[in-house]
Amino acid sequence: MANHHGHDPLNRQALTDLFERQVLGIAPKTFSDGKIADDDEGDTAFYMGMDPESKKIILRFAKPLTWIGLDYQSACAFRSGLDKHIEQLEKMESIPDGK
Repeated sequence: MANHHGHDPLNRQALTDLFERQVLGIAPKTFSDGKIADDDEGDTAFYMGMDPESKKIILRFAKPLTWIGLDYQSACAFRSGLDKHIEQLEKMESIPDGK
C-alpha cells in the first residue's frame, strides 16, 4: 500500500484504512503537500502487488485518477516497490537483467 502524496509509506495500517475509506467514498479529501492543480484529487492511497498466476505487477487505485504527482520520497518508495516486484518476476521467469 502506498500513496501519491504525504503519508508515510511504511504506515501500512493507516494507508489500508485510507484506501478502504476512499473505495467507499467516505474519506475526506486531504492535500498534505497542498493542492498542486485544479484537478488534484488529493492524497490517494493505492495498492501495489504482484499476481504470481498472471505474472503481472498490479496497481490498484481506490478511485478513478487521470494523473498522480509524486514528491521525491514518494517517487523513491514507488520505484522501490516496483523494483521489488520486478525482482520477484525475474526469479519466476528467469528473465536476464535489463530485459
